[in-house]
Amino acid sequence: MEKTKGLSSSSEARNTAVSAPRYGRRLRINSIRGLYATTSLLAISLLCSGAPAHAQSASSAPDNAAPPASRSDALQEVVVTARHRAEDLQKTPFSIVAVTADTMKAQHVETTMDLDNTVPGLELRPDNIRLEAFVGMRGVGDYSRNPGIDNRVSFYLDGVPLGRSTSVNYPIYDVDNIEVLRGPQGTLFGNNSLTGVIAIESQKPTLTDSSRMTIDAGSRDLLSGSGYYNTKVTDDIAVRITLAGQTQDGYYKNIFNDTRLGGGTDFAGRVQVRYTPTPDTTFDLTADAVSARDSILLAVGQYSNGPDKGMPNYQTNVFNNPSREREIYGVAGTLTQKLPADFTLTSISSYRTSTDHLSYGGEGEPLDIIDINFKYTDWSLSQEVRIASPLYKYFDYVVGAFYYHDNPGEFEQLKNGNQYPVAALQGVPAVGTGVVAEDQEAVFGHGALHPFPWLAIDGGVRVQNTSKAATKVQTATGIPAGYPQVDRRFGLTESSVDPVLSVTVTPIKGLNIYALYSTGDRAGGFNMDLVKSLGGIQFNKESVVNYEAGVKAQFFDNRVRINADVYTEHFSNFQQSQNLFEPNPNPALPPLIISVITNAAKVKSEGMEADFSAALYPGLKIYGGLGFNHAYFESFPNGGGAGVSFTGNELPEAPRFQGSLTVDYKHELTSQWDGEFSTTYKTRTHVYSQPANNHSPYTGDLGVENGFADVSMRLAVTNRPGTLELALFAKNVTGETHVDGAAQASAGFFFHTLNEPRTVGIELTLRH
Repeated sequence: MEKTKGLSSSSEARNTAVSAPRYGRRLRINSIRGLYATTSLLAISLLCSGAPAHAQSASSAPDNAAPPASRSDALQEVVVTARHRAEDLQKTPFSIVAVTADTMKAQHVETTMDLDNTVPGLELRPDNIRLEAFVGMRGVGDYSRNPGIDNRVSFYLDGVPLGRSTSVNYPIYDVDNIEVLRGPQGTLFGNNSLTGVIAIESQKPTLTDSSRMTIDAGSRDLLSGSGYYNTKVTDDIAVRITLAGQTQDGYYKNIFNDTRLGGGTDFAGRVQVRYTPTPDTTFDLTADAVSARDSILLAVGQYSNGPDKGMPNYQTNVFNNPSREREIYGVAGTLTQKLPADFTLTSISSYRTSTDHLSYGGEGEPLDIIDINFKYTDWSLSQEVRIASPLYKYFDYVVGAFYYHDNPGEFEQLKNGNQYPVAALQGVPAVGTGVVAEDQEAVFGHGALHPFPWLAIDGGVRVQNTSKAATKVQTATGIPAGYPQVDRRFGLTESSVDPVLSVTVTPIKGLNIYALYSTGDRAGGFNMDLVKSLGGIQFNKESVVNYEAGVKAQFFDNRVRINADVYTEHFSNFQQSQNLFEPNPNPALPPLIISVITNAAKVKSEGMEADFSAALYPGLKIYGGLGFNHAYFESFPNGGGAGVSFTGNELPEAPRFQGSLTVDYKHELTSQWDGEFSTTYKTRTHVYSQPANNHSPYTGDLGVENGFADVSMRLAVTNRPGTLELALFAKNVTGETHVDGAAQASAGFFFHTLNEPRTVGIELTLRH
């Protein structure tokens, strides 16, 4: 059986691309010339690469051609590289899911945020109602907008840590597969990976010339283009250039100025060079960039109390148009060297930088009450070196060292507007800046002992030292509004030792049963947001202990695969970000929501996850997953302020149930054309937006984001050489409307933002 990564076709095993989804979700047309230039470059690359696609015969189909309709009645082996060597997914002794290019195409995955509910236990909430994207695993999540706090879930692109929340909302284009690892992963990935890892693997350059161009058009003036051009430069150098862009109108109408919110124009690109001077040496040099200009939905929606209460769906009335501008850049070099005795050395070096600028009215109403501006910057350096042993008969191992320097910062300004209720304070700003320099040094090792064919014992350890130095400044002009003057320096140094141990038993062929113990730590930090009190700026280190047991089974001649696990995770000194009313408000002024970070004493997350796939009939595959989870505060006294306990409350954005099901059917229509139909059903139960759960302790307003059931579809026809593909797609087919975000404006008004309505479109793909 041919081994491929994930469930992708044999053409993908040769490092070739399928029709990768485009980048962007809610966009408007405001830069057609730029998009036209992008698609024109891709068209030129197709023409320059050789004979036109329609001139090729079936006997001369290109390497990257779409595969013919599959008649296989068995599942392909899923190969993953999470343990830094290619291996069967069924033999990994922890919870992992491989999302393949075929799955991403069937489910119309365009950004990392679209993976929400695709994998049980994974929660990815869009940043349209927050200052940054929310990322959770097994009901435990957060965002790292604040420079003083680190990620719990780590994102990687080709082995490089992507950085903070500004960067994790990343485009998915020309991607081979995405591996989702659930639970602490410190011995496998260099950066802090307290609750899990999302590892994106891009398509790599090859010595075979090929190219692809995809164009979409659809609802709300959707227009997008993506594609790549891969060429052989010399016998040992190949280059791959990938571009993507999208623009689409928003879906919220602002009746204040008759504009649309929730849209924008985004572009992304990546250049890769692969140099293979010898069969034992490979060097990859990569540069990538993202530019996004979006109108967001922060503090926009139908209020449960306040100015927009009772407004029709998808309408709002706000003084300004909330906006976000993001720039992300990165460069990385990866060396893979085969050493004597079949050892393998891998070195990964990277530099990444990002900026994020947000502007919005803090009240979300048609009055100039408070104007808020945030600007976040971040740059990081990383270096990882590891050596992997050959696969000996009874054991194998990987050892490595990792260094990471991160330098995030923020500028935050709250300025009272011209219609602020206290005339003397109109135009008065509160300005704050915060900069953190963080260094991580770690060594790690992971090994497997397999003394018998039916027994494997895996273990590892990670030893890390983290140091942080922070500078926090608040200007004196904020004093009239109650913000104290601050000019302080903070620092910390912490060490951690995190082991992992698992035992796997194979009682019969095709059945693996494992038990796992692992731990993780997240360094303490500092609240770099504007503060009303000089106390409580610093918070302590967080740690987790994970217990997990699972089964991985294949049966019916590899036509059915089921992987399931149960887990319980215990967190100590849990770091919780939340928005609370200021503790000692001035009765003459409107109350303000302030951002705080505190340590909850104990948090527990427990549940089960199951992933399944089945090839029930030639050409027909069914796959998906489900998960049950209960994540709650075991102890959080005074979590909502003095005397307000959150003990027993569920964690924010933690659904009790998640599920997804995809049906994909490929069929030979004629001797020249193949057809494919896929549909995906996703569902989850309701979640709370804040630790207060169903009510604010001060106003009683609801903070619930509804459960939902979403259906998407895709219908495609492909010519037999695979050079031409035409598809129809639809998202939110049923047109369901539900509360997708709930939050409080700075004056305490509670608003609900609705999900994106139905989107339909047509897609044309040309390959060469």
